[in-house]
Amino acid sequence: MIKFFKPLGITLLLCGIIFSIYQIAHYSDSTTISLPGNVKGFSDVKILEDPTVKQAFATAETAMAENVTSYKKWSRSSTVSSWIAFFLGGIITLLAGYLGYFKTDNISMENLQASIKDKVALTKILGILAAATTLSTGFSVKAKEEAETKRAKGIEIRDLIIASYKDIQQAKPNEITLIIEKLKLQSSF
Repeated sequence: MIKFFKPLGITLLLCGIIFSIYQIAHYSDSTTISLPGNVKGFSDVKILEDPTVKQAFATAETAMAENVTSYKKWSRSSTVSSWIAFFLGGIITLLAGYLGYFKTDNISMENLQASIKDKVALTKILGILAAATTLSTGFSVKAKEEAETKRAKGIEIRDLIIASYKDIQQAKPNEITLIIEKLKLQSSF
């Protein structure tokens, strides 16, 4: 029966490796966070021509773009780490399944002691692989959390930019400075 499972296990492991590599290589995150095309269409608002105002909006847009870029990097790291954990888990399962049993046919005391030493070495290897799997899974979770934080911050800055453009349209001259300062402050974190 074991002779049947060995080639099956190796085949499944190779398929898993190929599938994992394919998934990592073809990873695509099409998430975009951008300003609507009409948000800057307020050409009748002269204050938007002011260099300080332009700089504040440009800085906020850069912060938004940096958060999106960071989100994509963390998201990809999370995906790669998840596949590594999956791959390591598969290796652990195969090693434990193939090498984790004793042959009891005509075993002498010497062979038993040698077999026990081999099993101790296997246990150490499995322990190292299990630790690597745990670390990879933990990193994947933390990377996903960081990715979502960056994504949320990018959306927050985008919404702030849109609101600031609208507020400037309707603002009195003495309120514009407050709007710009709010934009600078909230997009800098």
